[in-house]
Amino acid sequence: VVRVMYPYGQAAARQPYQIQTTLTSAVIVFTGELSPAPGETLCVEYTATYTLAGLDGAETTTFPPAHLDLLAQGVVGIALILHAQFLVEAYGGRPADIEKLADLSAAFLEAFRKSLPHLQTTQQAEFPPGFPLDSYDNQPKAVV
Repeated sequence: VVRVMYPYGQAAARQPYQIQTTLTSAVIVFTGELSPAPGETLCVEYTATYTLAGLDGAETTTFPPAHLDLLAQGVVGIALILHAQFLVEAYGGRPADIEKLADLSAAFLEAFRKSLPHLQTTQQAEFPPGFPLDSYDNQPKAVV
């Protein structure tokens, strides 16, 4: 949960709250003066994980179309280096072609890596820039 707005509508204001997790769900507990009564409407903004159809068992793609070019850039970088590796082992491969493919792959992947932090801080809701996406983000990173 990123933000809770109550009362719902034009005059909605940000209300202080806490999230309490139970065994089956999360509960929003308002800690300010205003608290919704049963049946009243409030606005809850939250973050969600994106999926790509066919990857990790996902059936649909929820990845924002605005970022598909970036995803394609990373895919092209990987495809180029895989093709270069194939040519290394192919009979009659030309070393100059392999080097060009490897250089082009490195350029695509470097641009892709430089753009990744932008995805982590792209936000429509009001959460702090650089929020951790998952436990992997909290692990020390090796310099590549």
